[in-house]
Amino acid sequence: MTHDWDCHLRLLLAGARAGCVDLPLYRYRITTGSLSDDPVAKRSDAVRVLERAAQLPLAPDERAALELSLSQKRTDASLIATDLALLRRSPDARRRAFAIALDGRVRPRMRGKALLAAAAPGIAARLLEARERRTGRSRLQRSYLRS
Repeated sequence: MTHDWDCHLRLLLAGARAGCVDLPLYRYRITTGSLSDDPVAKRSDAVRVLERAAQLPLAPDERAALELSLSQKRTDASLIATDLALLRRSPDARRRAFAIALDGRVRPRMRGKALLAAAAPGIAARLLEARERRTGRSRLQRSYLRS
């Protein structure tokens, strides 16, 4: 998926024209073990694509949009990695949660939750598991970045 995004971005920056075809053109499957199944790798890959795009000659408004998107993708990758570290009871879960609590790009409510997770990572992991059982979704499937 990110490889497609990288190709499209390079084509557009090279002057290709693009449009929207509002029809389903293919079926997308996520299989166990694929990049699409690994949320941390998927987001980290998106960051790498944008970092490569930052090396291109861009107009000032394009550079500003890229920097904003890159900042959001980096924060999103950090949030997902923290979520998974808590769920897996990783030794670095507390450090990751504390870093989110200090990140000014994250919404204040989420920063407060991250601070509580840093203080009690085991309880945070149990709360995440309960939420996922109840809703079928990870809390980090929504955006927690400041608007």
